[in-house]
Amino acid sequence: MLVAGVVTASGAAGANPGATARADFCDSSLPSPANDPLGYRLRGDRCEGRFIKEVGNTTLSLRSVVESVEPLDVSVARMLRADWPVPPGAADVALRVQGVKRRLYYRMDTRRAAASGGFAWPSDLLTTVAPTLDDLGLLASTRLTVGGTDHEVYLPLRVGASPRAGQAYTLVIVPGVALSEVYVTVDELAVDGSVRHNVIPDEPLQYGYYPAERGIEFRLPLRALGGPGLVRVRLVARLEAGGSATIDAWLYHPGAGK
Repeated sequence: MLVAGVVTASGAAGANPGATARADFCDSSLPSPANDPLGYRLRGDRCEGRFIKEVGNTTLSLRSVVESVEPLDVSVARMLRADWPVPPGAADVALRVQGVKRRLYYRMDTRRAAASGGFAWPSDLLTTVAPTLDDLGLLASTRLTVGGTDHEVYLPLRVGASPRAGQAYTLVIVPGVALSEVYVTVDELAVDGSVRHNVIPDEPLQYGYYPAERGIEFRLPLRALGGPGLVRVRLVARLEAGGSATIDAWLYHPGAGK
């Protein structure tokens, strides 16, 4: 990731107490339409806007990990907030919001101190580009050392004007090509990263239809999980043209009701 714009370390920290010192969250390689007032660019404490479609979509990408999403009433709420759980040892959190609907080319990127517990930003640009939050994927991640190895760990988000607890973690993946099936395995992990308990043993979603560039949703009920700790979700996609693609997503589960 490169900076799209210039922000001094002292300016970023002084104006935005929850931000890290470096504004290194903007993706300068993301193409934005020329002279577009809604184009993706640095907007104070975040990079946000619409962009031109990327060339060469990945075979399979994780776009969203959320616990709850409240409908956004723009007549009442002018700010959208995303709250995350804070795992022990987390320094900062990368937050990304992006389209999961076909031809919705919107992104918001920022990086915040993990201890801030969340981030709020104006909803006007987002609601102009995306009619509903259902069209968007939201990802928060941090880096943790587990068993002597550095891992990217996703933090399930509570999203809305006033976020609240949910009953399941919802993951959304987007394939770059058509799929024939998606298999899900969920494991609770020990403190060293080894498998402590298998929750879901390699089950097919059986949705029957998996077109390219359209979000595929999977829900993991919180009642299926134990106490606080790490959870690994493995998603194996069988490609319609042959072959497979795999995503291993590590999630931090703070415990039910936390």
